[in-house]
Amino acid sequence: MTSNNLVSIKKPNGRPLAYVAPIADKIIQRMINGECLLKICQDHNMPSRTTVYKWIKENIEGFSDRYAYARELMADFYAEEILEIADGDPNNDSPEKIMRDKLRIDALKRYVAKIAPRKYGERQTIEHEGEVLIAHRILEARKRFAEPIQPLCISEE
Repeated sequence: MTSNNLVSIKKPNGRPLAYVAPIADKIIQRMINGECLLKICQDHNMPSRTTVYKWIKENIEGFSDRYAYARELMADFYAEEILEIADGDPNNDSPEKIMRDKLRIDALKRYVAKIAPRKYGERQTIEHEGEVLIAHRILEARKRFAEPIQPLCISEE
């Protein structure tokens, strides 16, 4: 292919494009064991993330529901991982290791709160002080709508 007019054709890399139940099962199982989708899809025999997202969107054989459940269980896995890191090895508590563990814990806490916000996210409360006089506001609104609208007069000078 020395000619500039010829285009080289890239061979597919062997990744599955169509939904394959055993591969989908492996993806779900690996996620439950704490492996993120990015790492799973880097394996040559696994589909690309785009393909997996397509399976989620199309909910083939309930894959979307299984994926959501796997993410919840992955959050539980990481929550337990946080506890393991926090317990650590008391014989190996160098300042560098402590800082690295703190960084890992912070990153995992944020990630867990993101993938399972109902279970691990921060609770938000809204407090209100004072009174809400809705009846007064309704009467004001009714008066405004009852008044006739004054036409605009534009004078030509």
